[in-house]
Amino acid sequence: MNMMKTLTYYLASFLFLLHLVSCGEGEEPIPLDSMPVILEFSPQEGSAGTEVVIKGARFSNNISENIVEFNGTQAEIVEADSFEITAIVPDGATSGKVAVKVQEQKALSLDDFTVVLSPWRRVADFGGEIRVEGIAFSIGSKGYLGTGVGTESAHQTDFWEYDPATDQWKKLSAFAGYGIQSGVGFSVGNLGYVGLGTVGGSSTSAFYAYDPASDNWTRKADFAGDSRSHAVSFTIGEKAYVGTGASWHSRYNDFWEYNPATDSWKRLADFPGGERADAVAFSIGNKGYIGMGNGSGTRHKDLYEYDPATDTWTQKADLPAAVISYSTTLENRSSAVSFSIGQKGYVCTGNASGYTMKDLWEYDPVTDTWTRLEDFGGNSRSDAHGFVIGDKGYLGCGDGSLRFGDFWELSLQE
Repeated sequence: MNMMKTLTYYLASFLFLLHLVSCGEGEEPIPLDSMPVILEFSPQEGSAGTEVVIKGARFSNNISENIVEFNGTQAEIVEADSFEITAIVPDGATSGKVAVKVQEQKALSLDDFTVVLSPWRRVADFGGEIRVEGIAFSIGSKGYLGTGVGTESAHQTDFWEYDPATDQWKKLSAFAGYGIQSGVGFSVGNLGYVGLGTVGGSSTSAFYAYDPASDNWTRKADFAGDSRSHAVSFTIGEKAYVGTGASWHSRYNDFWEYNPATDSWKRLADFPGGERADAVAFSIGNKGYIGMGNGSGTRHKDLYEYDPATDTWTQKADLPAAVISYSTTLENRSSAVSFSIGQKGYVCTGNASGYTMKDLWEYDPVTDTWTRLEDFGGNSRSDAHGFVIGDKGYLGCGDGSLRFGDFWELSLQE
């Protein structure tokens, strides 16, 4: 028995003696061997799905003989021995005492566990086939997702609209081009734009505009740089910006501005972080941001800010390392979902040194700092899709231990 467990045992025994003293005349005390005791639990707050470690004494080594409740709501037990139980905060739990029952004997915690509402809420699954490496964007109060690779690794042309008011997906006119994988999508004004990507083993430079009012696609000017896939894009005002990416023979760091009013492309200052694919990109106010991704044999954690007024780039704070375990720290990210809500940028999920991730990071351009928020509500994954409607983010589909079709809403409280 180690020191911690020895101290736990003697403290529990002391509490039991107090219980004996408090027993009234004629009352039969509970046998020492059957009375569980809760000494502490950690963490002391969390949302549904949080693992809580409960320390005490006289728990059962057999998981099935223990019952854990959070303010009366039964929880799933992950691990248990005589001195420690790990349980998961259940859906529907409310703030209150933690209870452990062993063979009908019950122990209550002295402190309350505080249930924090998760910012993640599962919404309707994507309406089409399970999807990876498609494109997504929003126009007004609706989100749009399509193209990419489906269940059988076939390139898709279907296109869907998500309405958060009804929590429903509606199938729209199919994408007018060939089925593309790892293209880019963005919206300017009332139109969405889709282009680049891989088609049948080769990359394309074609671009199309989607009009939700007529549910029609229109061919636009081809991308002026080399054809490619795995590029990134963001919008500022009435213009869009596209850069980085890869083709079969090279990676890129060139950077371009698209003007929908003239349907024309203009080359700007190259992205200074070097050639890469599968980066992240978002815009906040009148600035754009690109970073992370995969270079030629190099995985990145950096972030750069672009100012269209001066056509210049400035390096910003790196994405912090993600600690997976005591011996594993990951300092890079690619194939993640990125977007902005209000005056903050967000990076979530992705791949880090071969690990699929589910962590969520918030970037504040005022302080040039990253803050880790509550992990994504679904499974870890990469090559997922995201968009923003109003003050809420949406993330879903993607690839991990298997391919996914679930979708989640992110609602952040200031």
